[in-house]
Amino acid sequence: MNAMRRRLSVGLAAVFWAICWGGTATAHRPVFPDGDASAWQNAIQIDRPAVSQVVYYELQGQELRLWLTFVADAGFEVFLQLGLPKIDRLADYRPSFALLGSGFEPIDLPFDTPEGLGGRVFTTEDVSDPRVFHETFTDTTSWIVKEVTVTLPQSGRYYVVAWPNGDAADKLWLSIGREETFGLGDLFLFDDWTGQARQFHEVPPALFFGIPCFLLTVLPLLFLSLSPKLLSGR
Repeated sequence: MNAMRRRLSVGLAAVFWAICWGGTATAHRPVFPDGDASAWQNAIQIDRPAVSQVVYYELQGQELRLWLTFVADAGFEVFLQLGLPKIDRLADYRPSFALLGSGFEPIDLPFDTPEGLGGRVFTTEDVSDPRVFHETFTDTTSWIVKEVTVTLPQSGRYYVVAWPNGDAADKLWLSIGREETFGLGDLFLFDDWTGQARQFHEVPPALFFGIPCFLLTVLPLLFLSLSPKLLSGR
């Protein structure tokens, strides 16, 4: 009986999770840096570059750059996106980004980079009609100004850096990976993720399907935690 109750509870939770959150191709796992990531020495570490993750960042201070870093094997196809929150003042904002690592041709960037690495640069000045992207989990809208897939030539550490043209300090996001990977434990982070993402996109907080889905998913697990005596009324 306990095994049957466990399978039923977990099954119901999984079904509600899939209905509410799964089955979409429009959801990144958000990353909100709590420190400075404007130099390669303090780049944000991305542990699973195949997993779809988005780093929200506001360029500020003297070093107007966002750095990420990850380790991958030769032949890995890294998927990268550069986006902007869909805010009127950013309609013509066109940052650039670069992928750096061993095995690429040498490049010349106007700031300090790790020694001995080549790279590829991706500019966006020619993008007149960026793709509109709706992020399902947080109910926010962005412009995607560039997306690329690059096959890595060697195994090792790689860096991604984004920067504005000129000295225009504003905000942008970098996304890496394609795999949509979430777990039930992420439900407890969803409210915080939503609030921070909506603040970044400069839209008001919203109470929408997140709370009903949270309850629908958690209630079967609470049912699982009840003792058989309580369920039987004894």
